[in-house]
Amino acid sequence: MIRDASPEQGYSDSETILDYLNYLKRRVLGNFVVHHETIPARPEQLVHDISHLPPAVGELLKIAQIPALYTHQVEGIEKVLQGQHVAIATPTASGKTMVYNIPVLTTLLDDPTAHALYIFPLKALEQDQFEEIKRLMDGLEGEFTVDIYDGDTTNYRRKKIRANPPQVLFTTPDMLHSGILAFHEAWADFFTRLRYVVIDELHTYSGVFGTHILHLFRRLNRVCAYYGSEPTYITSSATMGNPKQLAGELLNRTFHEITDNGAPAAARHFVFLNPAESPNTLAANLLRLSVLKEYRTIVFTRARVITELVYRWATQSRPDLRAKISSYRAGYLPEERRQIEQALNTGELLGVVSTSALELGIDIGGLDVCVLVGYPGSIINTWQRAGRVGRAGRESLIILIASKDALDQYFMKHPVQFFSRGVEDAVVDPANKYILKNHLTCAAREFPLTIHEPEYQHLDWKSAVDELVQEGALLQSAEGDAWFAARKQPHRLVSMRTIGESYNIIESGKKNLIGTVSGGQVYGECYDGAIYLHRGRQYQISGRNPEKGQIYAQEVDVPFFTRAKSDKNTEIIEELRSRPMDGFMAKIGRLKVSSQVVAYEKIRTGDQVIISKHPLESPVEHFETVGFWIELDAHFKKDLSRRKYHYMGSIHAIEHAMKSLFPLLALSNRTDVGGIC
Repeated sequence: MIRDASPEQGYSDSETILDYLNYLKRRVLGNFVVHHETIPARPEQLVHDISHLPPAVGELLKIAQIPALYTHQVEGIEKVLQGQHVAIATPTASGKTMVYNIPVLTTLLDDPTAHALYIFPLKALEQDQFEEIKRLMDGLEGEFTVDIYDGDTTNYRRKKIRANPPQVLFTTPDMLHSGILAFHEAWADFFTRLRYVVIDELHTYSGVFGTHILHLFRRLNRVCAYYGSEPTYITSSATMGNPKQLAGELLNRTFHEITDNGAPAAARHFVFLNPAESPNTLAANLLRLSVLKEYRTIVFTRARVITELVYRWATQSRPDLRAKISSYRAGYLPEERRQIEQALNTGELLGVVSTSALELGIDIGGLDVCVLVGYPGSIINTWQRAGRVGRAGRESLIILIASKDALDQYFMKHPVQFFSRGVEDAVVDPANKYILKNHLTCAAREFPLTIHEPEYQHLDWKSAVDELVQEGALLQSAEGDAWFAARKQPHRLVSMRTIGESYNIIESGKKNLIGTVSGGQVYGECYDGAIYLHRGRQYQISGRNPEKGQIYAQEVDVPFFTRAKSDKNTEIIEELRSRPMDGFMAKIGRLKVSSQVVAYEKIRTGDQVIISKHPLESPVEHFETVGFWIELDAHFKKDLSRRKYHYMGSIHAIEHAMKSLFPLLALSNRTDVGGIC
């Protein structure tokens, strides 16, 4: 049983975070604690003599009020100014931005006509870094310009930016794909004078998303070469296993790697909990207690609905805490997200429940407690989220609450494995022909493909081109040495990470805009009858208008939430490779996957008991991909029967175990790998 203590139930003021942890162990956590690891403090390593760097570096440090640089910062600045491509991978809050901001601004002081392109995986990251580089620019003599060009930029602002590009342009992969490369002629002057490309949070570009990014960056290289520029690339990421290799794969360039960290860190206490009851309820309890004690706290969940439920449960018994706690996730309006970020940064908010949306380097100030609801899926992501706390030089507390997931339970039983394992290598698949073909059509629209394509020389791109010609997506020249896009705007058919256009969620009657949802999430989250949660409020979905891109919802107060149920089917198109194993045959090939939302369940909020199930009608969605499957020998079923195991239940358990343990073998998002049996 989870015991809900509160300050009124009698704990005295704690002087340290360790005192607070000991209190939690005594009064709240009991025998849930399976491991407590203390990570010692790390001293700083500074470089005071920077006389070998250009004078502008010292001037910029004075503006930033930084007395000295860390060792990794000096190394990075030196290499970038020498024209080397640099991949830096150091922990959160280690000052990586200086490694690119200082060289970029030093170059702009020398050549005001130069340009730099900054690419961020999230729009929220742009806002923080925009303010940081703007402060540096404002402190320099002369006029310097920086602007943001992303999905939140109005059409009016986009037109002005295209007509007169800033020296430094901030964007996202999505906008680079659909709004910049697709219309590169409008950016000709910008690309001609492009000196630097900065790619932040490199470690996020793995798996399926990373493979899209690889081909996006190859297209960026083609466009730069077309306009005669050879920009220096600087990639920045959290600690990861292969920053140099990943940067090289994504960008088709050779990188100098920096991984030695000179920044200091206070001691951290990392606790593993394996509760008998719901990890979500325990997380809500810990959030409430920590905020009541005025510890600045962040709770990370693995799903949007869990984010909303934890927030709702944390504040249900203490409505006064709604002014001190907020939820945060994708789908909130831009101004809503920024208001939450600012309130966290200033200390107006003491607690936040978030999906991975706050995992990256958005500035939300120094926090004290980080609660992870379930293992995040990789060691990289775990440390990235844990790096949110202890930024102000104070000791901090990180709590990992295990779910019943196989990987969670593995680390609960073998906690030393977690702390002794190195961080994973990020993996992309350049040979994924489905993604390659999508981007080849876009590349051909940007300007024709020819028989000499240096960005694709190590890929099987010519067979992909042949297939695209047969499919009518590419048109071959009469001479047979060039290929043109058949469609005028193929970019619209290729999404970096979502399927379909996003929808606005509108409050019925009031016409208020509540939030947004991507096209790929509509049928799983916003079906008729669904309870949509937004910052603790409940809305019931009542209809949808695809032509207007709108979903209608009515605010309600009900004692349940809803969950969609899907059916999936797989068709094997082509077997590519196979290998006999002990008792089964392992195979890899091309698959066609069909998915359909067929029903939803109403689940009681308190005990999470299923109240009822309701059928749904929704379209069947299809996609083709590369998959792995196993074919069991005939004796396998007999062996299970003899041992009195349920055959289909056993196969289903194998599928779940394989899917859960996949992140141990390769860095990937949980949504990258699905399973069907």
